Amino acid sequence: MVTRHLGSRIAAVTVLVGGVMCATGGVAQAQTSPEEFLYPGHYTFTVPAGVHTLHVELTAGGGGGGGAGSGGAIGGGAGAGAHVICQLPVTPSTTYPVVVGGGGGGGGTPSADGLDGSGPDGGAHGSTYTVNRDAGNGGPQGGGGGGAAGGDGDAFAGLGGLGGGGLGGGLSGLPGESLSGLSGGGGGGGGASSFGTLLTGARAAGGQGGQGGGTGIPGVTSAALPGLGGVITTCIGLGGSTVAADPGGAGFLDGQGGFNPATGGGAGGDGGLSYFQQGIPPQDGKTGVDGFAIISW
Repeated sequence: MVTRHLGSRIAAVTVLVGGVMCATGGVAQAQTSPEEFLYPGHYTFTVPAGVHTLHVELTAGGGGGGGAGSGGAIGGGAGAGAHVICQLPVTPSTTYPVVVGGGGGGGGTPSADGLDGSGPDGGAHGSTYTVNRDAGNGGPQGGGGGGAAGGDGDAFAGLGGLGGGGLGGGLSGLPGESLSGLSGGGGGGGGASSFGTLLTGARAAGGQGGQGGGTGIPGVTSAALPGLGGVITTCIGLGGSTVAADPGGAGFLDGQGGFNPATGGGAGGDGGLSYFQQGIPPQDGKTGVDGFAIISW
């Protein structure tokens, strides 16, 4: 049997599965290996009696794609979240925190009134901290706002993508400047995923958001910068080991989001498309794929 956690905002509900009483949305009443945490959020895991080693697999959230700019400027593809597998020594009956990083939101596009879209917030519940990371607003007539860093201030969270508009584009979380060319907002960074504490635990870094499309110069387009994949992973614990450590792939210049070949989770969002010649308005960047955590023993 597999125990799946459906999200920290869902109230705990006891259900009968195969004759065993289980709880969803919280710590299982009758634990079975593996336990899967498949949605962004903060959770807890209590080590079963008699268990001294855990197999912990984490994937962080992917960044959000950059929004398209005017004049056919596509947004940059975002980077994917990192993936790590750790063997960790633990103490039976001890409760550890589990965090699943969410995918970053896609960057916005220029609006009809000439005000640029802003990069959205980064991945939801990307860390155990509470520092707010806002996205930058778009600059009037020009530079896109920078996407927010993933999570709530975790050093492993993915950076937000730069706002479009060349020098007028906002840095991560900062507003854009006033320029003449309308540009897209940067995508939000993916949230980090983690298990445990700084003494015994695992971490995987989120992917970076893609840059918003547009150079800030009317009639001049160039490829938006793709977001970098999450690189940093850690396995910490006396007697523990790293089974696998896979960095997330970077986004691509054609606007495609990066991916992690080791896992299907945490892919970066595609950059927004712009079919200027067909008269179709610019599109927002795509949201990055959420991370996950799987714990077995």
